[in-house]
Amino acid sequence: MLMITVCDDDRESCRETEKNLRRYMDEKIAGQAQEVQIRVFNDPDDLLRHYPRGTQLLLLDIQMPGMDGISLAREIRAFDQDVIIIFMTNYAGYAVQGYSVQAYNYLIKPISYEMLRHELESVFPRMMRMREENLVLHSEDGYVTIPAREIEMAETDGKNVIIHTERGPVKAFQSMKQMEKSLGETEFFRIHTAYLVSFSHISAVRRDSVILQSGRELPISRHRKKEFMDRYLTYVGGLL
Repeated sequence: MLMITVCDDDRESCRETEKNLRRYMDEKIAGQAQEVQIRVFNDPDDLLRHYPRGTQLLLLDIQMPGMDGISLAREIRAFDQDVIIIFMTNYAGYAVQGYSVQAYNYLIKPISYEMLRHELESVFPRMMRMREENLVLHSEDGYVTIPAREIEMAETDGKNVIIHTERGPVKAFQSMKQMEKSLGETEFFRIHTAYLVSFSHISAVRRDSVILQSGRELPISRHRKKEFMDRYLTYVGGLL
């Protein structure tokens, strides 16, 4: 899932930014199996309290009452070194301070759709790479971010899935089909209607099953066996 967060105390400006973000994403990923969530905040303190983990792109207004955008970005950088920060400002002189918090760029208000689109085009590939490295899930504890490399397997649990990670299981409120699309096709494979496994966590492959590094044995569906073996051998060959 792609996660974008906006913080601007000007509610009208915030609504316009959100509208243009949705327009761009609708055009960019039309027909693709990508989910986009845009979170909007009008108060810096509220953003800090409820920061959406897994945010790939953060659009911050610089001039806000109380905590300004630069100070807010500094607080966020203390726990999120990866998020792409783009400042929004009425005065270009303020944006120079953005270098101290590794900001990607700044936009001068009023921000037209074309201005925003041009900026998004330059960061979109990086956002996609970040999406592949981290999975944002709606769980029983709210939204949680799990590094894809820590996921061993996922199994169906009614209409939801249970994801088994190196830190323990997480129940996610999404279907196995959604999970499969979110993780992509590089290092994960759905070996059975009920099971999705990570190639990097497989310790052995038997005739009709796989053994995971945790010791768990899972069945491979007969009609998925050939594709699984082709994909798995390609993966293993890429590591040699």
